[in-house]
Amino acid sequence: MNDTTPIAVLSSPQGADEAVELLHGNGIKCAVADPVLTTFGSNQMGSGYTVIVANEDKKRAKEALEGMLAAKWFLRTSSGQRYHAFETATADEIREHLAEEHEPPGGWSSTDIGHLADLLDQHRHSYVGKLFKHGHPLEGRTLDEWAVACGCEHVHTDVRG
Repeated sequence: MNDTTPIAVLSSPQGADEAVELLHGNGIKCAVADPVLTTFGSNQMGSGYTVIVANEDKKRAKEALEGMLAAKWFLRTSSGQRYHAFETATADEIREHLAEEHEPPGGWSSTDIGHLADLLDQHRHSYVGKLFKHGHPLEGRTLDEWAVACGCEHVHTDVRG
């Protein structure tokens, strides 16, 4: 009986490492299979690095990787691991992140990220990306500038799955 399931095929070892880091940041154990000709679902995926997780973690792993295709920025744990796509973070998720931060209160990152959560509520948007949907700056800052101000890490991955 197979107790694991593939959840994504990545075209590069760097992309696979980023997916693994994101999953580990969410407390999900996973592994990467060596590149081979891979079939994912009914699609022929070609050669790639297959990320596998335990069957019982499949749903959580898919949710954790959901924003990876579009995400350029990630919130990080206090140890520096990426755990959530900044662009898909809700006001509640940002406040949770802020509560877990180890930065002294009033530091530049915590001040900016707290203000961003308030702006999400004020503008009645469900997640950060919607604040920048049309590419317009918010309070004179672009999405990228807000991400830097909030202490996010920039990444770009190629995920198929």
